[in-house]
Amino acid sequence: MASSTFGDYEKVRVNPLPSRPSQTRPEARWWRELEQPHLSHELGPVTSCEYQPGGAASAMAKRDLLVTCSTRLLLVDFYTQRVKKQFTRFSSTAYSGTFRSDGRVVAAGSDTGVVQLFSADKSRDVLRQMHHSRNGKPVQCVRFAGGGDNTHLFSAGDDAIVRHWDITLGEETSSYAGHTDYCRAVSCSRSDPNVFLTGGYDHRCLLWDARQRDPVRSWVHAPDAPVEDVLLLPSGALACACR
Repeated sequence: MASSTFGDYEKVRVNPLPSRPSQTRPEARWWRELEQPHLSHELGPVTSCEYQPGGAASAMAKRDLLVTCSTRLLLVDFYTQRVKKQFTRFSSTAYSGTFRSDGRVVAAGSDTGVVQLFSADKSRDVLRQMHHSRNGKPVQCVRFAGGGDNTHLFSAGDDAIVRHWDITLGEETSSYAGHTDYCRAVSCSRSDPNVFLTGGYDHRCLLWDARQRDPVRSWVHAPDAPVEDVLLLPSGALACACR
């Protein structure tokens, strides 16, 4: 009890309100648990990013990031987020920087139709140059063969042709001319080095067996939508395409 000029009164107990259930979705909570993003300003648009595969001895402890932008490739350290290596042997815009499955070799296309290979671990010198396009049309997609094959590579260009390369010799082994417009996407099977999927500006996705000259299957993605990227899922039974 207490006393005041207004008389005696008893202190009122305020019962706490029940806490409201969290309105945050699980996805939002997951994003909040991540560290602050690291921002890096580059000389030109970043056209592709790819993490180093975990199979190489040099990549067991960390998986560096390969960034393709302007006329160079950047290898960014996983822990410090700093550029540890640059590949600048491009006379024009570089495209589609990608790792081989063992993480030791890097390949990229270019605006002049030249595909170049570099060592991810050693020097910055060009290991191999392969001329995809005879008339200098851009090569905007490069992918190493899957299924543990470390000696072959696919390149897709604005000449609508996909080429299959033996990188040990630097020679073309076969070519595939199923598209009628720019071919901008290649995805390789993880289990079979001969199976790959392509997409192009002719609105089609083509499934290939490298041992045959014609596509195994063909789909129209959308009547008015060019295909910008494709993904052959690990099972090999499903595929995705986007415009």
